[in-house]
Amino acid sequence: MSDFYSATCSVSFALLGLWWVVVQFKYDTWLRDPQRRRRAYLIALMFLLPGVMSLASLASVRFSTLWQVGFGVAGLVGLVESIRAVRLMPDADATAKVLGVLTAVLYLVVTVIALVPTLPARLGLDLRGLETEAIAVTGLLVLGASMVWRMFADPTDLPEA
Repeated sequence: MSDFYSATCSVSFALLGLWWVVVQFKYDTWLRDPQRRRRAYLIALMFLLPGVMSLASLASVRFSTLWQVGFGVAGLVGLVESIRAVRLMPDADATAKVLGVLTAVLYLVVTVIALVPTLPARLGLDLRGLETEAIAVTGLLVLGASMVWRMFADPTDLPEA
């Protein structure tokens, strides 16, 4: 698992840096609109929090409690922020709302597994806690990339002809 989390850590922070560059391109347009500003922040968290969770996993070689705390706190922050983002996007299209809800669900999974790492085994899955978290983290990165594309390619940002 350390190879996975090492790669995920690098990818997460690289994507976060690239996202900050993208935000600079649309800074004037996005920061005037509270809904877009909220979505931009949620996307940043979708790269930052998996990176932080991966670091917690790598640092917990001797103490499993460390990854549980890291994933639990990051999952809770992500859950709260994704719920806030969905609630504060009344004018967003259905796809944006679905992506926001899926994000909240994945952060909920991260939080629950951090609290009860034996849950997958109790449910009959042949997965340990950190393996289950890896699946959720991968899902967060995929959803984050989807949100990036949808936001960056939004035709309402194009100048009028």
